[in-house]
This record gives sequence, structure tokens and C-alpha cells, in this order.
Amino acid sequence: MGQLVLNLNEEDVEKKLAKLAHERGQSIEQTALELLRTAVSDRSVTTPSGLGSQLAELFRDCPLDEPIQEIRGWNVKPPEFAE
Repeated sequence: MGQLVLNLNEEDVEKKLAKLAHERGQSIEQTALELLRTAVSDRSVTTPSGLGSQLAELFRDCPLDEPIQEIRGWNVKPPEFAE
């Protein structure tokens, strides 16, 4: 099994890691390993990048009685901002 040595030169990071470990009832080493596992495993998950894809994913499980009709013919007026 490999070994990883971390030199935490940033005191605030070390304090936050120690606090998180204490809250979880774990050692700093266990918490760091868990965080690394999560970071590595999340890389394999792809997330939709466009707004339409994100909205489709958000409402994927919402049943519709009929398709949503496309709205055309509306005049769009840009907002006016006071200077």
C-alpha cells in the first residue's frame, strides 16, 4: 500500500482539517483519506454543462400530462437600467 505525506504549510487548512476530523470523530489521517477518496471518485461523474441540460436533469422525474408548448411570436423588450 502506498504512503502519502502531506506537509501542511497553511495553518488555517490544518486547523480546518483538524476541526472537521474532530466533528466526525475521526483522526486527521482518516478524514484526509476520506476527502481524497471523494475528490477522486467525483471526477468520474459527468455533470451537464449547459443550462438546458441542467434544467432537464433537474426536472427529469417530474411527470407531465402533456408536452410543454413552444412559445413564439412574443416581442421581447430588453430591460432599461437607470444610470
